[in-house]
Amino acid sequence: MEKRFFVRVVGSIAGILGLVFAFNYVVDPFNLNGRFDLGLPKTTTSQVIDWRLYKSIEFARHPEPTIVLGDSRCVAWNVEWFAEEGEPHVYNFSFGGGSLQEAIDAFWFADSRVPLERVYLCIPFSLYSAESVASLMQQARELADDPVRYYLSPLVTKASYENLYAKRTGEKLRPGNPTTDRAAFWEFQLEKTAPKQFAGWAPPDDLWPELERVAQHCRERGIDLRIVIPPTHVKLQARVADFGHAREFAAYRCELARLAPVLDFDWPNELTRDDAAFVDPYHMEPEAARRIVRGVVAGSSPDARLYPWDPAGGSCLTEPPGR
Repeated sequence: MEKRFFVRVVGSIAGILGLVFAFNYVVDPFNLNGRFDLGLPKTTTSQVIDWRLYKSIEFARHPEPTIVLGDSRCVAWNVEWFAEEGEPHVYNFSFGGGSLQEAIDAFWFADSRVPLERVYLCIPFSLYSAESVASLMQQARELADDPVRYYLSPLVTKASYENLYAKRTGEKLRPGNPTTDRAAFWEFQLEKTAPKQFAGWAPPDDLWPELERVAQHCRERGIDLRIVIPPTHVKLQARVADFGHAREFAAYRCELARLAPVLDFDWPNELTRDDAAFVDPYHMEPEAARRIVRGVVAGSSPDARLYPWDPAGGSCLTEPPGR
């Protein structure tokens, strides 16, 4: 009796796991096998659930020699805009909510898959921090490299369900845009989000050797590394000084110039004073973001200050070009 009961339990568990495996194999929310085209909104649904897993799999299937690395501020840089500026082979490897460590990890992942030619590394001040060390890239890579684990994963199952729900209803279970009105969300970002980022800010001493290793690797391999500081609204820039980090905010550009040329958009100018150019103090409206991409590809812009590569850090002693 007990043996039959045990067999039934094991059989039931195996049946459930088999159904989960088959369900996730067909839906395949992160495109690991790419066999079935069900017309699901994976880009807007699965990507938000796990940016690292989605983009690691996508890049491995379709690698490009030029990559963009950063957080949500650079996620908005549409690769089609790069193509319009004469740079067609670009993959945006930025993550919503990404850390500096994850940008570094994504660089090494991409470098292991394809000979890189150019890297745009976005490092806003809030990412240039000792707290920006968490990384889920290894976890994503382990899941992508183990199909059995992938198809039985609760994360993948959740993503499968949310894709089918979005396809059926036309609605997302986790909307990407804030549900509050614009003014309230701006206030939240300035009064709640900014203090969390800047009150405990500390220089990324543990990450600096890793940044140096990336820069050295790029020089040895002839990879064109360009560091970009994306723009934030002047009201957010002012919040940095409110927490006593104005000096560090001014100096970190020169520190980064010890690694590679730095194109800095994050300073008080016509663009960063324009409320209409921003969705919120951190993120730009599409047309303004397209304007930034134009300057990034050109390597110069009226909206940016250029800090040339200076391994000795001497540019910190003089006014940089464009100031």
